[in-house]
Amino acid sequence: MSVAARVVIVAVGALLIVLGFGAIALVRSEAQPQPEPSPAPTSVERTLLLQVLDREGYALGNVVIGIEPPGEPETTTFLEVPASLLVPVGDDSVTLGETPDQTATLAAVDGLRTELRLRIDAGLTLDRLAFAGLVDSVDGIWVKLPAPVVIPGEEPGEVRRLDAGWIKMDGVTAAEYAGVRVPGESDAERMARFTKVLDLVLTQLPVGEERIRQLLTSLGSLAT
Repeated sequence: MSVAARVVIVAVGALLIVLGFGAIALVRSEAQPQPEPSPAPTSVERTLLLQVLDREGYALGNVVIGIEPPGEPETTTFLEVPASLLVPVGDDSVTLGETPDQTATLAAVDGLRTELRLRIDAGLTLDRLAFAGLVDSVDGIWVKLPAPVVIPGEEPGEVRRLDAGWIKMDGVTAAEYAGVRVPGESDAERMARFTKVLDLVLTQLPVGEERIRQLLTSLGSLAT
């Protein structure tokens, strides 16, 4: 008998033995009552309020980030909330953009929980430099400027000019462009520009709860 034939016979014999024991185990298990299985714990989407501050400490960008739990398709959703939204803080109301100035660290989180009936697990605040680090963490962003933009510098009389057209922005440039106050521009137009930059950054964030949490908490202050 050839070696190949022996291998085939041994393999078939082993398969019959496995199937035989499998059939015996199946019959025995059917004959014995089994306890009801415990329900598996339900995973829920995790939510995080991300606030980005301008130079004056005003939360110009406010986004609720929803992250699917482990085991689910790795997707992340974003809900933008206007900074002008009034939220309750104690016995008073302030705009969402003003909540970073409150003594309560959870002022924004608790305010949105009450006002919008949202379940928010934690809040994260990024100042301008931390936001610049977030942009750099995704290797910058491409932005098309419809017109030149002049950005005031840190020192009096110091300016920086960004020409019209496509421009690759690093973290510092993106943070300055997003929060700059252009003469004659309304608050709504400034908010729209900031939101556009924030959207470009958020869409490049890594997927998955742990990776996003590690990246964001390495840059800002977390409140839960």
